[in-house]
Amino acid sequence: MIDKPQVIKYLRERHLSDGGYFFARVVPSSGLDTMLAVKTLKMLGDKKIPVKSINSFWMKEEKTEEFYQINHLFFAVETFREIGLEIKPFLKYRPFVEMLWKNQERTCKVKKGKSVSRADRRGGIIELDDLETSKDEHFIESMDYYYALGKGLESLHDLVSVSLDLNVEIDRKRVVEYILSLQNKDGGFGTERESNPQTTYDALSILNLLNYKLLKDKKRPIISYLIKSWKSKNYLEEVFFIFKSLNMLGGAEVITEETLNFAEMCQRGNGGFTRSTGLGITTIQDTYYGVSIFKRAGLI
Repeated sequence: MIDKPQVIKYLRERHLSDGGYFFARVVPSSGLDTMLAVKTLKMLGDKKIPVKSINSFWMKEEKTEEFYQINHLFFAVETFREIGLEIKPFLKYRPFVEMLWKNQERTCKVKKGKSVSRADRRGGIIELDDLETSKDEHFIESMDYYYALGKGLESLHDLVSVSLDLNVEIDRKRVVEYILSLQNKDGGFGTERESNPQTTYDALSILNLLNYKLLKDKKRPIISYLIKSWKSKNYLEEVFFIFKSLNMLGGAEVITEETLNFAEMCQRGNGGFTRSTGLGITTIQDTYYGVSIFKRAGLI
């Protein structure tokens, strides 16, 4: 069991004067930390989430150019959904989101002298330096999720989620085909034939958002990969990605006494969690992971 009041206190102490949250306790607040702080407080059953202050933070952010980054827009929309506010203020960004989908079709031209295979295009590993430049102000943002995905699928996940929230049309078949093309022989997902738990989690989350159902024979190798990854885990986020992925697949859970002991050892005296059982700085992100594990185990 974890001390809920202590975790709530940890998060409240990171609610800053600009209305958002940041683990380092200095302004400006972080969009990611604000979203995860709200999600964590909701899991803990906190009845005093400062809705007006948080709304004020996002409305000030809305006056900047930050929302022309798909991740930041996702953080804002998710926060509003968590605290029960209407997402109408973000409908004005529909043209921007629609443009991102159009750009991934339109800006596929590779520079002269560069040889890039069709498989590379499909696999999403074309580097920005290999592409023709565009006068489009938001070219970098649009490419971030599709052609320069070497580090994972977070941006594509956020784009799909925001598109669904804002009723932007998605070529679901193409997205599903792209996700499935990233599955490797070991059963996991990852670009450049290298699987990892986070990309596997993001891939399954995208398929889940699009209501794509994997058949049982397609699930088995993914479950095997996740169980194998569990045995070699080192960090709290790996535990989170693995058990959440298994949950989406309906596979065997890894919420065991060992799991809880690992998560408990990542918690520090101030109520927050770190990413490892050794030394480390507590963060809101790791606290979200830790609380999620205890919540799934029915201990919160």
